[in-house]
Amino acid sequence: MRYDATHVREPALRLSWLALALADANEPEEAVHTASRMLHLSAGLTSGRTTQCARVILARLKPCADVP
Repeated sequence: MRYDATHVREPALRLSWLALALADANEPEEAVHTASRMLHLSAGLTSGRTTQCARVILARLKPCADVP
């Protein structure tokens, strides 16, 4: 069964917001884990919103590069 892109985009956007909130709350491990889930989920999308969110997340988590 194939889903419309919005069925994937919306959860990916929510995960991006959660990842940023976790980073702001000084929870780098959870932020990285959540961002990883978001990036995996949105990998096949051609959504400008998810692409922009991914860029923001990656920039925000750059100081956490050593987090597994």
